[in-house]
Formats: sequence, C-alpha cells, structure tokens
Amino acid sequence: MTSIWSNAECIYSMPKVGPTKTTTTISAVSDVATAQFSLVSLWPTGGELLGRSLMFRAGGTYDAGAVTNLLQIGFGTTAGTLGTALAASGAITIPSATIGMWSLFLEANCVTVGANTSGWTADGWIEYGVNAATTSTLRYSLGGANTLGIPNTVAIVPQTIFNWELFSTFGTAPTAFVASRFKIYAEN
Repeated sequence: MTSIWSNAECIYSMPKVGPTKTTTTISAVSDVATAQFSLVSLWPTGGELLGRSLMFRAGGTYDAGAVTNLLQIGFGTTAGTLGTALAASGAITIPSATIGMWSLFLEANCVTVGANTSGWTADGWIEYGVNAATTSTLRYSLGGANTLGIPNTVAIVPQTIFNWELFSTFGTAPTAFVASRFKIYAEN
C-alpha cells in the first residue's frame, strides 16, 4: 500500500473465468478458494482499519429470460459457502437476453473498530444490459441493510482469514450466468 500514484491497490484479481451457473440455488460464481486474506494482512494494526475501504469490481455475461437474480458479495471460512453477506442486490428482474452483460461496483468502508472486531458499511451498484447500442442498461443499488435510512454495520474479525466471493441466486434457472472478472482493491 505504498504507491505514490494511487490510494487503491489491487489485492486480488480472479485468475480465470468463474463457473457457468445454470441453477436456481445459491452458488459462488467467482473462482472459489482463491481470494483469501485477513484484514490485518492489509492493515497490520487495528487502529489502521478505521476509515479504510475495500472496493469490489466484477462483471460478466449471461443468457436468460426476464428472471430474478440476487447477487451477493460475501465472506466466510469455507470456500464456496456464503458465511456473511457484506452486500446484496435484492431480487432483480434482469433484462431478457441471449448476449447479456452485467457489471458490479461496491465499496465497503470500516466505520467502527473494537478489540477483536470491525464494523463495515457497503454501497454500490449493479448494471444489467444487452450487448447492443439500441437497448438501455438497467442500474440497481447494491449494498448492506439499513434501518430508517441509517446503514447497519457488518462485523468482520480482522485477524480471521476469509474467502471473499461473489454469489448468485436465480428465481428461474438461467441458460448461463458467468463471472469473467472479479477484483478486490484495498484503499488507504
């Protein structure tokens, strides 16, 4: 994190295209068991966490009718299993497409630090569209829960090594849903 050119460093870039999703059940669409790190590996002392951010970028393609899809970025100690959702899209009806594309941006910020835990809020967006200039792209919010407009925090234990993954759940099975890009950045 010592770059003088940027306050964001790429700490993970998915090394290959994720698995093709063709089911309705929740499953990881990012390459599982490769994005493994603890927060203290990025910021060695707990006091350094406050105000720090993680930025997530992802994208890919799909072939599906106008069906619902719920995307979640989460972390857990078992690869391929959603332990805790950092952010979710809600069930979104995606545009029907045989050559569809999607893109996601999420920023998570550390807002509280305790003796053995940290609290994070997250917000961003997800876009779905058809690979054609004549069709509009639909953008939806992506984030954590809130109560009366105030964001709830997600607890993350800084010392624990977690698998950071992207999960998808469809209401009706798609022909194909693929993540071709999943990147995580640490921001100072």
